[in-house]
Amino acid sequence: RSHLVRAPAITYDDGTLAIPAYFELGAGFGEMVRLDKNLRVRAKSRINHDVRAIQGAVVPFSAQGAVVLSRNFDPDSDRLVANWTQDGGQTWGDDLLLADIPNPNAPVAALLLSGGDILMAFNDSAHDASILRLALSSDQGRTWRRIHTLEQGAGDARYPTLMRLPDGDLILTYSVESKRGIRAHIFNESWVYSR
Repeated sequence: RSHLVRAPAITYDDGTLAIPAYFELGAGFGEMVRLDKNLRVRAKSRINHDVRAIQGAVVPFSAQGAVVLSRNFDPDSDRLVANWTQDGGQTWGDDLLLADIPNPNAPVAALLLSGGDILMAFNDSAHDASILRLALSSDQGRTWRRIHTLEQGAGDARYPTLMRLPDGDLILTYSVESKRGIRAHIFNESWVYSR
């Protein structure tokens, strides 16, 4: 229980990678670990400063800009944590608790759609991980609009992962039944915008 990785790596234009990692022992915080082309650590920056936020999903929206949406590891808080960078992850701004997105101490998944919106899968409750919804943001993760309910009250639905498939479709996977099973949904961007 020290430096761990949950979210996918980010590829920079020069072919190097950054991995959103997190430190879970004690206070808990997120970091961006930059790797060179030989996969050696060349730099790292702390993402979260004022709150205990881990397992961040990083969504780049420009060559230098990105948002990270993190699980709130603070037992006294029930909101998702967001943070932004404008220099490719070298520095991060102030942590923001998103007022309209509850978080039951659970990670989220997010990715950039072709039109520039961000799609997020998240547990839409402050204390209940059985509700899993999709939401869209058109302002780089500052506000969200709920669009689809995938699970509601049927047991645990945690640890979502979103990826784009080679044909352009999207795949969402998540654990169910207290991590005894996995569900997968494959859909396209037209379905995302169908509501």
